Amino acid sequence: MIFYPDGITGLCLTADYFGKLFLTGSLDEQYTRTPCYGVLKMMVYLRTQGYQVNAKRVRRLLHIMGLEAVYRKPNTSQPNPDTRFILICCVG
Repeated sequence: MIFYPDGITGLCLTADYFGKLFLTGSLDEQYTRTPCYGVLKMMVYLRTQGYQVNAKRVRRLLHIMGLEAVYRKPNTSQPNPDTRFILICCVG
């Protein structure tokens, strides 16, 4: 079923469009509660809510929304090579 807001031309609002709205709303709400959830946990959450989604769709929607899981990224403990270290020796 296609809905035309102005009757003749314009944006086609399909059932898939409304489905994306509900999915993005649910993803945003859950991300606000648990920002550490990744794609797989979000997929499990949406499936418990009754949505039929797979990991690729959840990953794409999270990328479009600009959301990513909060966790430690690789090489965060590596020092910046441009930083200068000044060695101070305190002799008592």
